[in-house]
Parts: sequence; C-alpha cells; structure tokens
Amino acid sequence: MACDRPRSRALTQTASSFAGAGLDPESTLARELVARGGRLIDISEVEEALRSGSRVIVDDPFAPGASGRDQVCVAFSYRFEPAALAARASLQGGSIGLPFAVTAEAFGPSHAGSVALALDLLDAALYATGLDLVSAVRMGADPFVASLLLSHGTVGDVSAMASAAAPVAAMSIRGSHGSIAVNLTAPHMAVAGQFRRTGLTGTTRMLDAFTAGEPMPTLAGAAALAAKLGAEP
Repeated sequence: MACDRPRSRALTQTASSFAGAGLDPESTLARELVARGGRLIDISEVEEALRSGSRVIVDDPFAPGASGRDQVCVAFSYRFEPAALAARASLQGGSIGLPFAVTAEAFGPSHAGSVALALDLLDAALYATGLDLVSAVRMGADPFVASLLLSHGTVGDVSAMASAAAPVAAMSIRGSHGSIAVNLTAPHMAVAGQFRRTGLTGTTRMLDAFTAGEPMPTLAGAAALAAKLGAEP
C-alpha cells in the first residue's frame, strides 16, 4: 500500500512545498514538517491540494472527510525505524529462512487511538517481512488485539494500546532457521545512565521519504488493512 484525532487535518505539499492537517502543532511530526518549509492546513483543503499537484499526508489513518484516499499518504512511522529497516534487510538476506510466525505489540501515546497504533505497527511488520495480511480475527478493541493469518500460511498476532506511558513497540519474527527480535523504540546508547537516541528517528526518515516523493502507505491501504482487521471506525 504505497502512496504513488477525529478533526484530522492533512499534510500536503503545494507546487513547491508541503503542509499538514490533523496534527497537533506541537507534535514532533508537525514541528519537523514546518521546519522543512511545510504548512498546516484543514482537512477540507485536501482535495484542492491534490488538484494543485501537491502531495498530501495525514496522521490519522481514518482521516474523516479526506478525499483522494488512494493518493493521500498516512504517517505510519514504525516501518522507517532503523530496527525495522535492519530487520527487513536481514530477512531479505535469508537470515532466518522462511518466516512462520510474527508477533507485534505496541503501547504508548497515539492521539488517533489504539487501532491507529495497531495499524502503524502491522504496517511495519508486513513491510519488514514482505508478507501480506490474508485475514484476521479481532479479539479486543481497546486495547486492540487480533490474531492474524498472513501470506504463505504464516500466522501472527498484533496488540496495541494507546496510553500516556513512554512508547514501547516490538516485533518478533520466527523462521525455519532462527528468529529476529526487533525493538522499534530502543535507544541506541546509554550516557551517564540515561538512554539517548542516535541517528535518525522513524519520523524523520518518514518525512525524508515523503518530501522526496518516495513510496508511502496510503489512506486507502490503511482502510484495507482496517477492514481485514474488523477495525473500521
């Protein structure tokens, strides 16, 4: 699914810049976007932005009222985390053989709720493994829990809960020749007993891809995932 809060605004790129809506102006995503020359717009302006040739991104996968859903990118950042990218490269290299089970869980802030957090996490798991979601059985809504059937008979589960706690997100991928454990929110070094991130975050890498016109998840793709999860709003 590549991009060729209830009152969501959208992120767009005008003929020479980009903008955003549905974002908390104080959020990291909004601040980084504006720092790159972007602007914040209302969801009602998305259609006009698309007509003008702008690229659009929203942070709410259900973005009510957004038009052009197959053209609008959605801000799923977990797939851009260094750990997810490293896992994808490792799996493509055949490090653990053929995956047969995938587990993914996330807890932390998400103004769009637990389902949105689960969709972001599942998108990362599918991107890392190269698998597709075939079907799912939802076990709970909040926290969101679902049992998954992926392509090639791979099984899995995803769970997510939006909370004010520090974010924690992880994946475990088991294969015919080993397993990979992925901590999507792990810092990369400890300094004087305090953990600090090094390198680019998933949000920064996601904005790099967005502003460069690279493939991104779309609202249409997110809606398709949500439908299979039985998680439409």
